[in-house]
Amino acid sequence: MGISIRGVAAATAAALIMAPSAAWAGTIAHADMAADMFDPATGLTVAATNGDVTNIRVDYGKKVMTTTVSFTDLDVSGVNAVDLTVLIRTKTKKFFALNASADAAGNTLRYAKFVGKKHTSKKCARATLAVDTDANTMVITMPSSCLDSSKKIKMSAVSSSTDGSVTAEGSPIIALDDVFTDGSAEFDGVSAVIVRG
Repeated sequence: MGISIRGVAAATAAALIMAPSAAWAGTIAHADMAADMFDPATGLTVAATNGDVTNIRVDYGKKVMTTTVSFTDLDVSGVNAVDLTVLIRTKTKKFFALNASADAAGNTLRYAKFVGKKHTSKKCARATLAVDTDANTMVITMPSSCLDSSKKIKMSAVSSSTDGSVTAEGSPIIALDDVFTDGSAEFDGVSAVIVRG
C-alpha cells in the first residue's frame, strides 16, 4: 500500500513551517477522535476501524525519539494492511519523513530526509518499528541524530488501511485518518512544537 514519501513531503512542507505556538518539552500526547476515518476519494467518513488512530505520544530526548501510536484496531492478517506516515519539520529547511507499514508479509520502516525540496540519501539505520496487534500499537524508535538532533520539531501524521477491497477499476480502497485532526482531512493537523528534552 504505502503513501509516497516524496509526494507527501512536497505537499505538506508549508503546513509544518515553524510558527509561534505552544511548545512542549520532551513529550507530547494527543488523543485523536475515534471513528473519524475517511475515504480520500470522497472525503466521506467510513465505518472502518482498522488503522483508526486513538492516541499518539512522542518522547523526544537528546539521544532517542520514540513515537507510540495507538489504534482502535490493528489487524494486519490476511489481506489487511496498515500504514503510518509521519512528517517532521525542523526550524531549518530540513524535513524528515517516516513510513511504517504492517501487513501479513511483515513490517517495514522507511526514512527520508529532505533539504528544501531535494531528497537526500541519508539513512537512519538504527530506526526500529515494533507492531503489537494485541495492544493495537505501533512504536517507532529512532536516534535523535536522524533528525540532526534538532532542538525543536513539529509533526504531522496520517494512517491508512486497506482490507483488500478494490474499486471497479481495480484500485485499492483505502481509509485514512489524520492523527492531529478530527474528520476528513489529510495532513492538515500539526502538533504543537516539541522541544527536545
